[in-house]
Amino acid sequence: MKPLIYYAHSAQDKLGNLLPYELWQTLQSHSVNVGEMAAEFTQVFGAQEIAYQTGQLHDLGKYSEAFDHRLHGGLSVDHTTAGAKIAKMLAL
Repeated sequence: MKPLIYYAHSAQDKLGNLLPYELWQTLQSHSVNVGEMAAEFTQVFGAQEIAYQTGQLHDLGKYSEAFDHRLHGGLSVDHTTAGAKIAKMLAL
């Protein structure tokens, strides 16, 4: 069975048509990239660890069927609250 892949961002051509999935950014890749960038930006004041963790959590709500529908032209959905709730629960 092929593993389920979640996406953070779709890719479109200049006319707004969806391009093949191979050109979309996976949610796993996006979360790691954002965590790394957040850690780099906060290095100057020593907050790399918390920035990395919260950067990875920021789009946690994209792991949902509703967000997958959004990437295919569906209605906008809240994808940020889930990560904020987890961060609060973990006392980040």
